[in-house]
Amino acid sequence: MKSLAVCLALAGVGVAAPHGSSTSAAAAPTGTSFASGFDMTRSWANLSPYKDAEGFGVPKGVPQGCELSQVHVLHRHAERFPTSSPLDGAGMSDFASKLVNYSKAHGVTVAKGPLEFLNNWEYVVGEDTLMENGAATEDTSGANFWVKYGRLLYRADRDNVAAWNQSLNVYANGTARPKPVFRTTSQDRILESARWWLSGFFGNSSAHNSEDQYDLVIIPETTGFFNNTLASYVSCPGDLTAG
Repeated sequence: MKSLAVCLALAGVGVAAPHGSSTSAAAAPTGTSFASGFDMTRSWANLSPYKDAEGFGVPKGVPQGCELSQVHVLHRHAERFPTSSPLDGAGMSDFASKLVNYSKAHGVTVAKGPLEFLNNWEYVVGEDTLMENGAATEDTSGANFWVKYGRLLYRADRDNVAAWNQSLNVYANGTARPKPVFRTTSQDRILESARWWLSGFFGNSSAHNSEDQYDLVIIPETTGFFNNTLASYVSCPGDLTAG
């Protein structure tokens, strides 16, 4: 979610027309998709925008004569800035530091030709936080989930089909249901993802806060103290050990 920062920096640099004495060819146009079918945005790791899986051949509709009684969704956080993990963002930040330190120590610029921009390049990628487009992804995902399942589960009629309404939270006999309960971990980007998803699901009409419409259980990510089934890396550390 990382050698990607360099790719993004490259994509963001304008291509100057080659000098008359230049022997290098002009850069080819850059795009996210190509005639071969390759989609660049699928190769951006944790920065890739959400895309539906191809599916498993299972029909998406509810079988005739059946109705929903429960719906489950296990959702990861959306696009985020890289973490400091060696397998995540550490490589990029290390590269940026080495580049700057070498130039300062030797009083020289190290990049030439198409990579000359690296001589003035500044590493500005954030760390370990949900990105703005990640928040939008979560909100859209929550809204899509309402459209696919929420309105069926809550028997939304023609007047309420577009968005959640508190009056829908009743059983078939008209008695009140408890507030819907959702769970998340306490990690900032995951908690924020959950709240944005819920904002989409509950409509958040007129940009009003929708937190009073549901109960959100926040499970701490503290090793050895909580059975956090949403964060096995703290509740089951043996999972990280081979054998």
